[in-house]
Amino acid sequence: MMRTVREQLETRRGASHPETLMVTTDYAMLLRDLGRLDEARDLAEDARARYEALLGDAHPYPAGLLDDCALIQRCQGDHEGALPRAEQARTRMERALGAGHVWSVGAALNNASARAAAGDVRGGGGGPGRG
Repeated sequence: MMRTVREQLETRRGASHPETLMVTTDYAMLLRDLGRLDEARDLAEDARARYEALLGDAHPYPAGLLDDCALIQRCQGDHEGALPRAEQARTRMERALGAGHVWSVGAALNNASARAAAGDVRGGGGGPGRG
């Protein structure tokens, strides 16, 4: 169903329309949850690039999708490759919204998890008081 909705939105509104991008992002996360990781990563990467082109890299949406892409990468077993992306997502999210915003906290937690998965025992890293 989500694939059909996404395809219809892409046809009617275009691949870079915000509604299309929201549905594409949700669909990518559904595919991740279903274990269809290659498809999920392709869709998430495409949506991230389109959001970045539309809103700029300082906007929280592309930062959030960068974090989602890092999570998918970790699910695929690429912990080392996911780590710099998780760190970049945290930095960009904090720059966009401040360290105390719930999305920034989520990015910091994902970053801590990525560091642990990559064998970095320091945890979340970055910033005063964050290990």
